[in-house]
Amino acid sequence: MFKHFLSLAIAGLLLSPLQAQESTTQEYVGKITNVFLGKTGSVRLGVSLGEEEYLNCNDSDWPMFFEMGQSYSASWLEFVFQAKAYSRNVRVGYTPSDTSNCSIEYFAIMAGDGESGTAGNGDNLIHTGDYGNVALINTNGLVQANYRASGYYNNDAPAGAFDGYIFGEQINDAAGDAVNRSIWLTKKDKTEGAEEWLEVGFNSEIYFTGFRMMINEKSRALGRGVRNLIVQVSTDGETFEDYEAFQMLNATDQIVSLSTPVDVTHIRFNVVSNYGDSNFIEIDEIEILTE
Repeated sequence: MFKHFLSLAIAGLLLSPLQAQESTTQEYVGKITNVFLGKTGSVRLGVSLGEEEYLNCNDSDWPMFFEMGQSYSASWLEFVFQAKAYSRNVRVGYTPSDTSNCSIEYFAIMAGDGESGTAGNGDNLIHTGDYGNVALINTNGLVQANYRASGYYNNDAPAGAFDGYIFGEQINDAAGDAVNRSIWLTKKDKTEGAEEWLEVGFNSEIYFTGFRMMINEKSRALGRGVRNLIVQVSTDGETFEDYEAFQMLNATDQIVSLSTPVDVTHIRFNVVSNYGDSNFIEIDEIEILTE
């Protein structure tokens, strides 16, 4: 499930330039809370510390850092952002310093680092893909009727955004057959007050922490991707509340974490605007995350 995390962690360990100083390295285990990228190419990290925890580093706000421009820097930076997005416990090896920030020597994720042995706050759901998607069609009791939308164009029905494919290209190893063109496409309703939305309804409550949204490059370039979005939630599938608003990136693949996770049965993605296409809104795949 977290093979992408683990591959990045392994790459960081193998590419660590200071492994010869292993005897002086100390280790922090916890969550990355803040990331600072400076013009000088230095990436500084803030971490979560309990009342009785401390680091042997001089700077309490940005205690640890690494430099960009090294062979391992890009994979480390991706690892950092993914770990922060998922609020994962990570291991960070660092060289202690009484006078400055501490230089990072490695990153790692190990089984049992303060995480539940089952995903999703102790749930019994099936988690698929690299990030633990629980909304893949034909898993967790989900069938086409569990996916709804304000409307759709031709055969590009709601379930097409939950089938593990992006415009026919499989991106989830657990996926079965593609649903039509494997996208959700809807024609914009230009009536005042009209809403465009895509929804998944689970058969029991899940612990909703975030989502992954994807679109193919051609459609992204056409401006069909989601720009402004309101996540709405419900526990009965009838009454929805606005839970959190997001401005999405104009990107083919992005992961978003809720500010505060929530127990829900139904999740609705209310699309306020796209990136410029005057006719269509498109989402190729959504993954629902519970970690």
